[in-house]
This record gives sequence, structure tokens and C-alpha cells, in this order.
Amino acid sequence: MSKKCFEKKIAKKAFCFYLNEFDMQELQNICKEQNKSKSTLLRNFIASYRYLNLIKEIENYNKNIQELSYQIKRCGINLNQIVYHLRIDINEEEVALSKTQELFFNFKKLFEEHEKILQPIILDLKKTQRGEDNG
Repeated sequence: MSKKCFEKKIAKKAFCFYLNEFDMQELQNICKEQNKSKSTLLRNFIASYRYLNLIKEIENYNKNIQELSYQIKRCGINLNQIVYHLRIDINEEEVALSKTQELFFNFKKLFEEHEKILQPIILDLKKTQRGEDNG
């Protein structure tokens, strides 16, 4: 669907808001500098604000991924400990089996705690552009 067809379907209404003279002058200067109307400038600002929220959401997701990477590294260390203890305790099979089971149980528990972080963020930019909630 072309942009013009999409714009025709949305009814436009006039709205009024108040500014002091300084803010109005600033708005006019920005409009003149960017060669845009006040309406276009405000629509661009609203769209930019939506994208800033998406960027913040992605940054939070990246922080969670870093935490997950750290936890996976810890799991690797635990697995190395398992191998180490199996080599040391080769004569004490029951103790080694108990330690192995405990370490794997801890690994499973840690993985389940961070399983939610593995869910990808689904960003529907088309919905965001229309102003709908993205999830």
C-alpha cells in the first residue's frame, strides 16, 4: 500500500496547543532551519520518540544477553570442574557421580532461571509507525 493511500485512510484533525513567545520563536527557527512545517516537525518528533523507545528496549535486551553470556561462561567453568573432579575421583565413583549430578542440577537450574532472557525481542516497526503498541 502506498504512503498516500495510507495517509488518506487516517482522518486528520486540527489541534491547538499553547507556547510562550520564546518557545514559539524557537519552533519557528527550527522549522525554518529544517525547511519543514510545524506539523511535519511535530510528526517527525513523535516518530523519533517512538524509535528512541525501541532503541532503549534493544539496549536492555543487549544487557540481558551480556548477563546470559556471563552465566554461560560460569556453566563452562562448572563443566570443567566436573571433568577435573571425575579425573581425581576415578576410584570413588559414587562421590564423583554425586558431584556430577549436583553440578548438572545447578547448571539446569541456572539455565531455567535465564531461559526468559533467551526469548528474542520482536519489533514490529510497521505497528510502531502507526502508533500502535508493540507488545
